Amino acid sequence: MGGIAVVDLETTGLYYRTDRIVEIGIVALNPELEEEFRWTTLVNPERAVTAERIHGICATDVCAAPTLDDIADDVIGMLMGRVLVAHNAVFDVNHLMLGLQRTGRDVPGVIPAVIDTMRLSSRVVGTRTLAQTCDVLSIDLVDAHAALADAIATSEALRRLVELDSSQVPASTRSHWLSAETGHWRSSPGVLDDSRADPLSSLFQIGATWSWPDQPSPPLAPPAGYTRETAAAHGRRRDGYLMSLVARLPVVDDDPDSDIAPYLTRLDEALEDRLVTSDEAEALVLAADALGLSQTEVDKAHRQYMRALASAAWADGVITAQERLDLARVATMLGLDEAAVARALDSSQTRAERRVASAERIGVAPGDRVVFTGAMSRPRCDLEGQAIGVGLVPTSGISRKSSLLVIADPHSQSRKACRARDLGVRLISEPVFNEVCLAMAA
Repeated sequence: MGGIAVVDLETTGLYYRTDRIVEIGIVALNPELEEEFRWTTLVNPERAVTAERIHGICATDVCAAPTLDDIADDVIGMLMGRVLVAHNAVFDVNHLMLGLQRTGRDVPGVIPAVIDTMRLSSRVVGTRTLAQTCDVLSIDLVDAHAALADAIATSEALRRLVELDSSQVPASTRSHWLSAETGHWRSSPGVLDDSRADPLSSLFQIGATWSWPDQPSPPLAPPAGYTRETAAAHGRRRDGYLMSLVARLPVVDDDPDSDIAPYLTRLDEALEDRLVTSDEAEALVLAADALGLSQTEVDKAHRQYMRALASAAWADGVITAQERLDLARVATMLGLDEAAVARALDSSQTRAERRVASAERIGVAPGDRVVFTGAMSRPRCDLEGQAIGVGLVPTSGISRKSSLLVIADPHSQSRKACRARDLGVRLISEPVFNEVCLAMAA
C-alpha cells in the first residue's frame, strides 16, 4: 500500500489504562504527500464520557456510535503498511494500540516508523502545540479538538514542514514498542540515518514492513463513519420518535368527555430522565389508543404538559438558561416548536398550574437515598445540600437501597448509570430533581 496515515484521537482523558477513545480521525497520504482519503467516526467508549469541555462530545453523541471493537478491523486495514503520523505521537499510539488490544486483537509488538509532527515543528519552526504550529505556518485550524479537523491540520503541517526542512524528518521519527515492564508503548530514536538524501522514501520502505498478526484485508474504500453530523441527525430522529408514533393515532373531533390525566401521568414517568426510549414511546401511543385519544387530544395533552413544566420552572420567579434548555429538549420530544415553549412560559408565569401529577407520583420520602452522576449545572455540593435540606440522604454509590439517580445526561454510560438501570433504580434529570425537592419542601 505505502504512504502515510495521519491519525488524531479524542479521548475521555489522558490516562491510557482507564480512559477511552471517543473519536478517530485518519487522513491517508500517498508517497507524494497528496491526500488519498479522509475518514472519521465517533466511538462509543462504553463508559462515562468526560473531557466534554475539550472535545465537545457528550454521551448522547456516542450512544449509537460503533464501539472500537466494531470498527477495529477497518481501522487496522487503513493503517497497516503506512507510516503513522501524529502530533504528540506517544499519546495517540498508546490510546490506539492499547484500545485495539482491549478488543482482543493481536497487535504487533513494534511500530517501525511514526513521525511526530510535534517534534518536527519544534525543530523546524520552534513550536510545540498544533495550534501554535498552524498559526506559524498559516494553516486554518477549524474545529480544533475534532479528530478529523486536527488530522487534516496535522497533514498540512507535515507537508509544509517537510518543504521547509526535510532533513529534520529522521530526528522526528521514532519506532514505538510495547514495554513489558510498564504495559505502555514507548518510543526509540534512530529509525533513519540522518545522512539519507531522501528520508521519506526510506520511511515508506520501513512502513511497508509493518504487519499485523491477524492482518485483515484492507478496505477497498473507507467505510462510512458515524460522524458528529450523523449523531446530530440521529438525535433529531430519536427525539422525534414519539411524535412519529403518535401520528398513527386517528384524527377525530375532540371528545369533551375524554380524560387525558392517565396519559399525562405516563408521559411524566417517561420524561423524568429526559429520554423517551422506543419502548416508552410505543407504550405511550398504546396508552393513548386505549384511552381513545385522538392526535388532536394528544397534542393538547403535550401542550398542557409544557405549561405545567413552565409553571414549575417559574416556581422561584426566575427562568434560568438551564431551565430553558430543559424545556426546549422536552418540546422537541413532544413535537412542539420554540414558539410553543415561549407561549407556555408566557401563559404560566402568573398561573398556579401545578406540575402534572408530581405530588401524587413523587414516590420519594425523607430518608431515601439519592446518588448523582455527571456534570450538573450546579456544583455537586449544592445539589447534595439541597437533598439533605428536604430529608434525602446523598450517597456516593448505587445499591439496591438507592431510590434515585440524578443524571446529567440521559444517555450516560457511567458505572453508576449502568448499575442503576440494572437494578431498576429510578433515573431522573436535574430539573426533575429540583421539582422533587420543591414538592418535598412544600
